[in-house]
Amino acid sequence: MKLEDVRQRLVQRELDAQLAKRRGELMPAIVITIIATILFLLTLQPPDEWAKGEWFQPGGFMRELLGYDGAVLSVRAMTALAALTGLFWLAKAFYSLTPTSRERQRAKIAAAQTRLKPPSTYA
Repeated sequence: MKLEDVRQRLVQRELDAQLAKRRGELMPAIVITIIATILFLLTLQPPDEWAKGEWFQPGGFMRELLGYDGAVLSVRAMTALAALTGLFWLAKAFYSLTPTSRERQRAKIAAAQTRLKPPSTYA
C-alpha cells in the first residue's frame, strides 16, 4: 500500500465521521427551528391572548423591569432570535451535506495532515 493511498483513506475516514456528525445534527436543527418558529408566530398574536402569565401582571418580573409593552417586545425579540438561530443551524447542517461542502472539508482535512506528507525539498 502506498503512502498516498493511506492518506486518502485517512481523509475519507475523517470525512465520513464528519458526515455522520452532521447527519446527527440535522434532526435536532429541524425540530428546534419548527418549535421556535411556531412560538414566534404565536407571539405575533395580540398580547392579550398570550401575555397572561405572572411576569406580565402588575408586580411581575418583566412588567416591573420593562413595562408591559417592553415585556411583550422582549419576549417577541427572544423568540425571533431563537427562530433565527434555529434557521441558521438548519442551513449550516444542510450545507454541510452538499457535495461542495464535502470537497472543501476534504481539502481542509488533507491540508491539515502533516504526518503523512513527505518532507519538502528545496531546490
